Amino acid sequence: MKLISCKINSFGALKDFEYDFSEGLNTVKQDNGWGKSTFASFIKAMFYGLTDGKKSVADNERVKFRPWNSTERFGGSVVFEWAGERYKIERFFGGKASEDSVRLFDDRTGKEFFKTDNLGARIFGVDEEDFLSTAYFSQKDFEIKGNTSLTAKYNEMCGGKDEVKFDKAVARLEARAKEFKARGDKGLIADTKREIFAVNERIAKAKTAGETAAKLKEDAAVLRAETQTLKEKDAALRARAAQAGRAEAAALKRAAYKRAEEERARLTEELARAEEVLKGNAADDNTISSLKACIEDLERTREKRAMAQEDLEKLINSRTAAPETKPAGKTPVIISAVIFLILACAGAVLSFISIVPGIVCIGLAAVMLIVTIVLFVKSRKSAPSGAAVAYYAPLIEEKQAKIHECEEIERQYETTLRAFLSKYGAGEDYAAALEKISLAKDTRARAQKRIKELSAEIEELSKDKEIFAAREEAGDADKIAKDLAAVAEWYRAKAEALARALSAQREYEREAEELVDLENRKRELTEKAAEYAAEYDITEKTLEFLKKADENLKTRYRAPLTESLNKYLKNIEGGTLRANIDIDLKITVEGGGAERDTDYFSKGYRNLFDICKRFALADVIFTKERPFLILDDPFCNLDDNKLSAALELIRRLQGEYQILYLVCHESRRA
Repeated sequence: MKLISCKINSFGALKDFEYDFSEGLNTVKQDNGWGKSTFASFIKAMFYGLTDGKKSVADNERVKFRPWNSTERFGGSVVFEWAGERYKIERFFGGKASEDSVRLFDDRTGKEFFKTDNLGARIFGVDEEDFLSTAYFSQKDFEIKGNTSLTAKYNEMCGGKDEVKFDKAVARLEARAKEFKARGDKGLIADTKREIFAVNERIAKAKTAGETAAKLKEDAAVLRAETQTLKEKDAALRARAAQAGRAEAAALKRAAYKRAEEERARLTEELARAEEVLKGNAADDNTISSLKACIEDLERTREKRAMAQEDLEKLINSRTAAPETKPAGKTPVIISAVIFLILACAGAVLSFISIVPGIVCIGLAAVMLIVTIVLFVKSRKSAPSGAAVAYYAPLIEEKQAKIHECEEIERQYETTLRAFLSKYGAGEDYAAALEKISLAKDTRARAQKRIKELSAEIEELSKDKEIFAAREEAGDADKIAKDLAAVAEWYRAKAEALARALSAQREYEREAEELVDLENRKRELTEKAAEYAAEYDITEKTLEFLKKADENLKTRYRAPLTESLNKYLKNIEGGTLRANIDIDLKITVEGGGAERDTDYFSKGYRNLFDICKRFALADVIFTKERPFLILDDPFCNLDDNKLSAALELIRRLQGEYQILYLVCHESRRA
């Protein structure tokens, strides 16, 4: 197998880069930072793709090789020869694996092959990790781990044994053994034993379930009979309660009928007494209110007249005691005339609004007219002799006029009140008579309204004939209600107890019915446990024999690999050391009669051992078709002598392998 050419559209620091590979050794000597390791990673990525999912940039190829100044997809193509045919791989990468694309063509015909999964593994026969451990030499990673696929390929090439199938068989057997018996008391055997234990408990429980169910059935029968008795008693009490309720309702209605008749009779009497007071007259609220105001004014006028009378008597007494009198003047006449005119005008206006105030004002005007005339006549007469008479005369006349005025107003109010109260046959106590009339008016209105309501109620109750019919004694309704409540509570308790008993009975009956199935299940589980134990024993023995056979087989195939390893050690180191390699690809070195681990040697020697092991593995694993080798400056830790020998070895190997040798220093150029 060999590389023909490659084209890098964009990959890390490389862009629009092309390279044609030659037979044998291809040396690329460039300074640090040019992209030598990127070039090597590109070729690996064309066959195996990129590794991603790791956080660090150094270990995440998708992040590491994405161009810094672009978010477009990156990649390229490689033309190679395999099994005598030329192919072209074209692969581009995106921001994530789902955005990647890979295509495979026949380079001569252009025909596209659509089966592109696992190209590297199908072409080289090893996975990516094994490719990096054999055909891809890097200065940063020399260690080769004895992983499954690498040892499988090694054994396959050495002896024709399919180690992948072997490891799969071992894995299946180990997994199967864990299914039967795992750590922590887990697995099919432990699970089956636990299930058998649980079934045994259920069987023991089911054996007593039949007896318990029978006992519960008897209890349920007793409870059912008690419940039925209570149910019948409840029905009888409910019937009595209904009868008592109807009787009580009829009694209440009869009582209501009687109360209504009695109240109507009482109100009829009250109405008769009110009518006796009212004498068939209508008395409205406005008239009564006006008359009450008239009585109040009458009382105030009487008080004024009494005060004027008292003042008059004082003046007369004072005049008698005085030595002389004063002559009379015209001023009282003028004042009386003005008062007369004001009252006359007010009476005329108020007559149109309300008759009682109008009558009062006109009566007062008449009184003032009389007073004015009297004063005028007196003013025309000669005044009595004496200064005292002249002084007291007008004051006495004024008080006399005031008394006459009040008397006239009283006569008008009394006339009005007598005119109204005469219709009711009332006496001189105006206030008491008016209050009695007002009370009789309210009593009549209230009694008439309530009598009408009671008459309607009596008429409605009269339609219910049952309230007047004689009934049998139904018993005390309260006692019946208490008995009914007690029976209902007993019934509820018995019904709940019956439901619990029936539920428990059904549950135990179901458990008893499961007894046969449980015993059958126990037999099945017991047989299955025995089968699992036998199969586990066979699996363990098979696994033991298979591992032993594999170890023997690997031991047989150690010789070719050890021989090839020491051949390359001799070419580089000169033959002073003799190395051995075990079935897990671990190297030991003979020295002082003992096998020593490579950790006892310097880093340069350890690199030397790993380089030789890679070459040896390549010889042993790839027997059908040699792969190309990628050497990414792997000799940087070798001293001058070993470096010279290693470079000479590369020159020899170019006859067997196509080699891409990447180096940054002229001293390590091959």
